[in-house]
Amino acid sequence: MIKNNSYYKIKRINEKYKIFKKKKKIIELGSFPGGWSFYIKNLKLDDFISIDLKKSLLNQNFLIGSFNNVIIKKKVKNKFKVKVDLIISDSCPKLTNNKILNKIFLERHLKKIIIFCFEFLKKKGSILYKTMDYISRKEYIFFLKKFKHFKIIKFVKKKRSSEVFFFLKKFLK
Repeated sequence: MIKNNSYYKIKRINEKYKIFKKKKKIIELGSFPGGWSFYIKNLKLDDFISIDLKKSLLNQNFLIGSFNNVIIKKKVKNKFKVKVDLIISDSCPKLTNNKILNKIFLERHLKKIIIFCFEFLKKKGSILYKTMDYISRKEYIFFLKKFKHFKIIKFVKKKRSSEVFFFLKKFLK
């Protein structure tokens, strides 16, 4: 159905790092247009929920809104009842031509993801999230220390591409 760039990225990441192996409860943050949701659906992983400001047609377990919204968080808690095994995010705030503004937007977005993880990720859980490699290291270094293992994954299509994925395993709390 939707086999876009996002679909193939998550497919390659999963083939190499087995991020969905033994994961029972999964939350996807920023799921529009639905490439990652479609990939998860193909894996027959049913206990997952997608959250985005825009509606994705691929997941019946979809919540429309901000993942930091109190009502959305309450719905997630009601669905899972316990903390989750994996949080994934291919989301990115709207970027501009101004690198300084983009850095601020990305750091603010990363902080929101970190707060969400502390609330919903179980001990020994994992997260895969996308950011750009020009954000300040100090913004996420403390977060990396909360995991036993981490891997930085880059897909270099263009020389100027700054997209980077962090795969963090075994949340220590």
